[in-house]
Amino acid sequence: MDGYTVLSKAGAGGLADVWVAEVALSGAPRCPTLLPGDRVALKVLRDPERSEASRRRFLREGRLLRELRHPSLPRCHDVIDGPQPVLVLELLEGRTLRDWIRDARQLSAQDALALAEHLLRALTFLHERGVVHRDVKPANIFYTDDQRVLLLDLGLAADPSEPPEQVIGDVMGTYAYMAPEQIAGAALDHRADLYSLGVTLYEAIAGRRPFRASGPAGYLKAHTAGGAPPVSASRRDRIPTRLEELVGRLMARDPAARPQTARIALAVLTGFQGARRSLLRPPVVGREAAIGAISAVLDAGGALHLVGEPGMGQSRLARLAWNRAKELEFDVICLRGGPGVDPLTPEERLRRIIARRLGPPALGWEGLSEAIRERVAARRTLLLVEDIDRVAAGEAERLFGLARLPGLCLITTAERALADAPGTTLPLRALEVDEVRTLLCGMLGTPSIPGGLADKLHRFSGGAPAIVTLTTRDFVDRGVLSVRGVGDEGETSWQLTASLRMTPDNSLNLLYAARLQRLDPQSRALLEVLAVAREELPRGVALAAAGAREPGAEAVVDVLTADHLASARESMGERWLRVRHPALGALVTAGLEEGRTRPIHAALAEAIAAAPPSRWRDDQLPLFRALAASAEQAGRAQARVAEWLYARGRTSHALEVVTRAAHEPGLGAATATRCALLRGRALLTLGRPGEAAASINAALQLARDQQATAPLAQGLALSAELRLYRGEVRRALDEAEECGRLADPLPEAEVSSWSRLLVGRCHALLGDRVQAAEALGRCVTQGVTGMGREHAAIAQGYLGRLYADAGRLDEAIRCVSQEVAFLRARQRRDASIGALHRLVVLKVRAGALAEAEALAEEAQELATSVALPHVAAIAAMARAELLLACGDFDGANTLLKGYPAAGEEDAPVELRTSWRALRVEVRLGMADHNAALAACNQIVQEATRVGWSAMRAYHAGLIAVLRAHAEPLAEALDALLVVGDRRSNARLLLAAARISGDAAALDAALAEARAAGDRLLLLDALHACGGAAQQAEAGALVMGLFAGADRGLAERLRRRDAVRWAIGAR
Repeated sequence: MDGYTVLSKAGAGGLADVWVAEVALSGAPRCPTLLPGDRVALKVLRDPERSEASRRRFLREGRLLRELRHPSLPRCHDVIDGPQPVLVLELLEGRTLRDWIRDARQLSAQDALALAEHLLRALTFLHERGVVHRDVKPANIFYTDDQRVLLLDLGLAADPSEPPEQVIGDVMGTYAYMAPEQIAGAALDHRADLYSLGVTLYEAIAGRRPFRASGPAGYLKAHTAGGAPPVSASRRDRIPTRLEELVGRLMARDPAARPQTARIALAVLTGFQGARRSLLRPPVVGREAAIGAISAVLDAGGALHLVGEPGMGQSRLARLAWNRAKELEFDVICLRGGPGVDPLTPEERLRRIIARRLGPPALGWEGLSEAIRERVAARRTLLLVEDIDRVAAGEAERLFGLARLPGLCLITTAERALADAPGTTLPLRALEVDEVRTLLCGMLGTPSIPGGLADKLHRFSGGAPAIVTLTTRDFVDRGVLSVRGVGDEGETSWQLTASLRMTPDNSLNLLYAARLQRLDPQSRALLEVLAVAREELPRGVALAAAGAREPGAEAVVDVLTADHLASARESMGERWLRVRHPALGALVTAGLEEGRTRPIHAALAEAIAAAPPSRWRDDQLPLFRALAASAEQAGRAQARVAEWLYARGRTSHALEVVTRAAHEPGLGAATATRCALLRGRALLTLGRPGEAAASINAALQLARDQQATAPLAQGLALSAELRLYRGEVRRALDEAEECGRLADPLPEAEVSSWSRLLVGRCHALLGDRVQAAEALGRCVTQGVTGMGREHAAIAQGYLGRLYADAGRLDEAIRCVSQEVAFLRARQRRDASIGALHRLVVLKVRAGALAEAEALAEEAQELATSVALPHVAAIAAMARAELLLACGDFDGANTLLKGYPAAGEEDAPVELRTSWRALRVEVRLGMADHNAALAACNQIVQEATRVGWSAMRAYHAGLIAVLRAHAEPLAEALDALLVVGDRRSNARLLLAAARISGDAAALDAALAEARAAGDRLLLLDALHACGGAAQQAEAGALVMGLFAGADRGLAERLRRRDAVRWAIGAR
C-alpha cells in the first residue's frame, strides 16, 4: 500500500480486515502526525463494491475518529477514500473486554467501577456531540497494555452531521446487547447506548449475560420481560451499591426510566467525587416587581426608590441596576450615603466624578448641575445612590432634583421611605417560605434540598434574603451542610447534620454592627432583654425587665423599631414587642458577656411576676424563674422547665435548657439522671440517635448506681425506643419486657403503659399479631383509667394498623381517628404528623380521597412548624400516598426525592423502610422494573435484619413476581397469610395475575381485594378482570371516589387507567 509497508494480519471483522503496517522509511509520510518507521493498524474495507451503505459507514467511522479526540477513543491518523477505502489507526496492543471476561469470568469490583467510569466519560463525550454509538458491547471495548480503556468501532454510529440512514424497522447492532426499542426497529436515541452499556457492565460484573435467547424475537421478549437476577447474585464478594443500582437503572426497559444522559449516569456512579461541592451564586428571588421597575425606569426615565430593612437585598438590586444600565450603554454614577463609608459627602463625590469625566465644573450646586446636564445630554446616565436616607436632607433634595433632567435615571436604596421623593417608591417585602426554598435550590444547585431547611431558615431570617444567603454559606463553611453525593437525576445531593443550630456568623454581624454600636444604653438593654427572652413580650414586661421607666420609655421602643431591630404589634389592647428576627437575637446574645444572661432572666421573671394574671403569665413565669435560679437550685429548676418544654413540643428549646442544666455545678445524682433521660429523649426526637445513645446509656448507668427503680425503668423504655428506631426489634422487646417487670409495681403508671406500648409495637413488627393486640389492648385499658393516656392513644393507632391489615377498615379508621384527636388536643405536633399519615393511608384505602387530601394538607402545615427533617418526610409521604392513589407517579416521585433524609441511615427504620416501599410503588407505576427490583432487594435485606415479617414477605413476593419465579411467590403468599396481612396478599396476587393472565388467579386476587377492604385495590382488580359486570361495578365504585372531591382532585384521579376504564361504562 502506498506509503505503508504491511507486516502481518492482525484480525478480521464483519466488514473489514485489520493489518499491522509500518510507515515507509522512504518518502514523506502521507499523514503529518506520523514519522517514518511508526507502526499503525490499517483497517481495510473487504468488499467495497458490495454495498454503498457499508462503504459510507466505514468512511464515516474514520471521519468521526479524526474529528473526535478523547482518551477513551482510538486515534485515526488518516482516511483513504479510494477504490479500496482504508482507515489508518493507532496500533493497539492488549485485549478486549470479551477476552477478559472469557479468561477471568468476572471483573473485580474496583475494575468494574473504573470500567463504568471510563465508558460513561466516553459516551458523555460522544452524546454531547450528537453521536450515538449503537453497538456498545464487550467485543468493542479494549484494554490496552498501557492501562487505557477504549471504546472501539464507530462503524454503526449515528453522525448528526449526516442525514440518518436508519428508518423505523431497520436494526443495527448486536441483539444480546441492544435496547428493546433498538431490537424492535423503533426510533432510538443516546439512551439506547446506555442500555447496551448496562448489559455490558452486567456481564463484566456477573461473568454472564443477563439474558439468554435466540434471535431478535427471543431477545426482544427477554429484554422486555425484565427480571434479570441481581447483578451481585452470582458474586461472592460485595460490589458498591451505587454500581449495582446504576446497572439496574441503565437496563430499564423504558428509556424514560433510565438515566437521561451519560453525564447524569456518571454523576450517579461517582457520587461524592462527581458532585459539585461549592455554592452557586444566589438567584434573585421574590423581587420580580423591583426588577420590572428597574427596567421601566431605564427605559422611560424617572426615579425609583427601593426601600427595605437590612438584608432585604437592596445592594443586590443596586448591582443588578448597574449591570442592566451598562448593558444598555448608560453612563453610570454610583454614590453612597452614610458616615464611615466615604469621607466625602455624596455631593463632593459627585463633583469629583464629573471633574474626572468632563473637567472641573463651576463652583456651587448650580455649576455642578449644569455640568451634569451637559453630560446627560450627550449620553444617557444612571445616577445610583445607595442609603440615600443617610444623606443630609438638603443634599438628598438636590439629588432628587436631578431626576428631572431629560436622559437621567435616578435609582436609590434606603431603609425607610423619604418624604417628597419623586417617582416611584417600592417597598421590598420579606420572602415567603417557598421563595426561600427556591433561593436555596439555586445556591445548592439542586431541585431538592434537605427537608426542613427552608422552613427553619425562613423563621431564623424573617424572610430576609441576605440573611438566608449568609447563613447558608456559614453552614457550608462549618460543615453543617455538606455534599452527600448525587441524586437519581445526577443533581448534587446535600445533607444537613442533625446537630444543626442556628448561630450568627461574622458576615451577619456586618449587617448590624454599625446600628448596634450607636445604640444608647437604655435601648441596648431593651434589645438584650428581647433577644434573651426569645419570645414575644408585653411592652410593660420588656421595659420593666430592661429597667426603662416612664416617661421616655416609648422613645426607647421607637429607637429599636425605627432601626429595624425590634417589631411591635397590637393585640387585645396590649402592645407586644419582639426582636426583629431570630438571626438578630442570636447575634445579640452571642455578644453578651459571660454571666450576663442569668440576671436578664431574673429581671424577666420579676417583671412577669408583677404582670396582671393571664395564661401567658402562668406559662412563662416557671420558665424564667428556672433560668434565673441560683447555681444551687438551677439544675433541678431547669430540668423541670425542660420537661415542660418537651411536653409542649418545643424539643430544640428543651434540649438547650436541659443541656445547660446538666452543666450546672453541684448537680445531684437524681437530677443528673433526670437530665440524661430527657436529653436522650429530645435527641432521639430530633433524629440524632448516636448522641441519644450516649445520653441513654449514661442515664442507665446512673440509675443502676443509685439502685433507683423508676429511673431505671424509664431508661429501659427509652433504650427500647432507641433500638426500635435502629431496627433492633428483638433486643427492644427484651428491654421493653424488663421495663414492664420493673414498672408494674410502681405507683407511676406512665412507664408501665409505655412498656406495654413498646411490647405491642415489637410484636407487630415481628408478625405476632395476637401478642401485639394483647399488649396494645392492655395499654389502652390503662389509658381508660386515666393512667398513661398519651401512650394509650398511640396504642389505639397501632391497633388500627392491625385492623387495617386484617381488612377491618372501619375499625382501623375509628382507632387512628381517636389517636389523631388526642394528639391534636395535646398539641403534640410531631406525633400528630405520624398519626395523620396513618389516617391518610386508611382514608385513601376507604376511597375517601377528599378527606385524605385535607388530612395530608394538615400534616404539611404541622411539618412546617415542627421543622424536623424526618417528620417533614412523613408529611410528604402522606401527600405521596394521595398522588399514588390518583396515578400521578411523576408527582409522587418528585415529592419523595425532595426528602432524602427519610432514606438515610440515621432515619428511624420504620420510616426508612416505608419510604423505600413507597419508592418501589412509584417505580413500578413508572414501569422501571429494574430500579424497583433493586429497591425491593434493599427492603428485603433491611426487613430480614429487623425481623419485619410482613414487609419482608411482600417485597420478596414482588421480586418473585418480577422474575416470574412461582415457588418464592407461593412462599411469600403463605407468609402473608400467617401474619394476617390481607391487603399485601391481595396486591401480590393481583400483580402475579396481571403477568400470568390466569383467570383463576385473577378471581383469587379479586376475592382477596374485596376482603382487604381497599376500594382502590378492588378497582384495580376489577380492571384486571375486565368483564362487563366488573366494569359496571367499577363504575359505581368510581362515582363513590369522586364524591366530595374538588375539581382538581377529580382531574388527577382521572389519570388512573382503571378510573378511565370504569368511567367508560357510564
